[in-house]
Amino acid sequence: MEDAGAQSPEELLLSTATEQQPATPHPRTARVNTLKTTVAAALQQLQQEGYERVHVDELLPDLLVLAPGTDLHDHSLVKQGALILQVGSAPVSS
Repeated sequence: MEDAGAQSPEELLLSTATEQQPATPHPRTARVNTLKTTVAAALQQLQQEGYERVHVDELLPDLLVLAPGTDLHDHSLVKQGALILQVGSAPVSS
């Protein structure tokens, strides 16, 4: 702990968390459940609701990319199961 320059466990955790933050935040991604809606309909709804920085991913046609920090946890599309919030690389592995 002292080797890291921390005087307490709390300081060590705080310094480690700060160091792990990326310089540029990653965008938010959401996979469209095409059994419930279309990519075009989900994209259009989000844009109409004021989400300006939203687009379809270049490699994965059912993945929407949103601005970093966008919170969709309480959005109706998520609650209906039409959008599944994911880390950008998750759909690649499945």
